[in-house]
Amino acid sequence: MLARSRKERARDTTETEVGENELLSFPSRGSPVMESLMSLRDHPGVRCVTAAIDWVATAVAHVAATAWRQLSRRQILGVAIAGFLVAGYLLASTAWTAGWNSASDARRREADSEIAAKESAWAEKEALLKKDAESLKQQVDMLGASLVEARGHVAEIEGKSVVSTSLDCSAGATTTAWLAALPEPPRGAPTGGSTAIVECATTAGPLTIAVFSSWAPMGATRFLELVKSQFFSSEVAVHRVFPNWLAFFGISGVPSVTKEWEHRSTIRDDPQWLSGESHFERGMLSFSGTGQPDSRSTILFVMLGSDTAHALGGQSHEVPFGRVVGEASFRTLDAWFSNFHLDQVPDFDKARKQGVSYLKPNFPHLDYITSCAVKAEISSRGD
Repeated sequence: MLARSRKERARDTTETEVGENELLSFPSRGSPVMESLMSLRDHPGVRCVTAAIDWVATAVAHVAATAWRQLSRRQILGVAIAGFLVAGYLLASTAWTAGWNSASDARRREADSEIAAKESAWAEKEALLKKDAESLKQQVDMLGASLVEARGHVAEIEGKSVVSTSLDCSAGATTTAWLAALPEPPRGAPTGGSTAIVECATTAGPLTIAVFSSWAPMGATRFLELVKSQFFSSEVAVHRVFPNWLAFFGISGVPSVTKEWEHRSTIRDDPQWLSGESHFERGMLSFSGTGQPDSRSTILFVMLGSDTAHALGGQSHEVPFGRVVGEASFRTLDAWFSNFHLDQVPDFDKARKQGVSYLKPNFPHLDYITSCAVKAEISSRGD
């Protein structure tokens, strides 16, 4: 009985060793399969699978160690295979998920790269469009300046064909005709000096202006400078008209011309000769100003009616330098578009900076002075 017990114990020991060796023959942590799994240990899903495998392996080992007497080798092997099948399924599922995420990341990076490329292309196109717009604006300014110069040449040729400049009182019938057409000077107006006859073309009709240097030497000189430099050939808008009172003009339709004159200094104020006995009359012209001394530049106004003429002359810049002459000229003044209401008045800064490109589309009813030329210069009126 004792011998038999020893044999059984020997057999049990042998079977136990064989069973343990068979268990050790399954994949362990050092096997290639486990090493492949461990290489993905940084992935959260792989860590979960690894933990599950450890748990299954532990459970299988425990079952094999404690219940091997109750189960046959075939049953133990079936349990182990089932456990590794579950682990393999989990591993395959995790690998598929990781692959899907990797592909999604790749597609996302590709989409981001495509969006960045399109944004870069649009930025390049926008830069090219801005460059083309600036170039086109420069070309328009150059064309505008060329047009002003061409109109000036035409006006100069037309002026020379009518009468020569710097005429003397004794020059003959032409000068006599000019003098005869001039009205009597207002009471208190300075006499002597020279007189210039300027003819202008406007969108509402012709305009003839007599300029008297004795009235306002500085103002008369500046106005004739504007005329002779073809300033009015740049389409000068009559930008503000108060019915039966005042009309303002003097902003060039070409921004580069406006800029050129803004860089020049303003002119000094002329002595004020208007008083209680003399005041502005219909058709008289004067420079506008800011209210500060010596602020006259290119903005002028012409008196349209005499009802409120007594209200002018109080500022240092409100000194007449000339007057409109001829019935046709007064009909032109009366025909100018009146924009008394504020919603019809152009923005002064935009008009200076953009010229006719701002004025014509937004204020299509405005009238313009399109050219002016000196027709005669008479050294004395013979007063």
